[in-house]
Amino acid sequence: MNDLKDILNNFLDTINYPDSKEEFINNFVKAIYLETIEELIKTLPQQKQNLINQTLESAKAPALLQQAVNNTFDQTLLNKTLQSKSQKLFAEYLETINETLTEEQKNKLQEYFTPFKPKGE
Repeated sequence: MNDLKDILNNFLDTINYPDSKEEFINNFVKAIYLETIEELIKTLPQQKQNLINQTLESAKAPALLQQAVNNTFDQTLLNKTLQSKSQKLFAEYLETINETLTEEQKNKLQEYFTPFKPKGE
């Protein structure tokens, strides 16, 4: 997730994000985790859904939440879901702000994203 935070920080620098970058990144990462957990919980049988929801609701510390998630879901599935949710939410955010970006910001973003594009595009 640190790679994502670095990417987000660089992205925010590229568009000259005017507000707190740290707050944006923390909220964005939190949204990714919440959507990931929500999606994964839906894959469980109802009884397990109820049990994990109770566990998550009673967990007061982030470490306890992380432990509950790690004990419930396969790490590979968790990572794949985190990645897909990250991509989805980032694409949605880009779509949301696209109209507000200047041409200069759009050009800078295009330059920034060039190394991330698959070869052949």
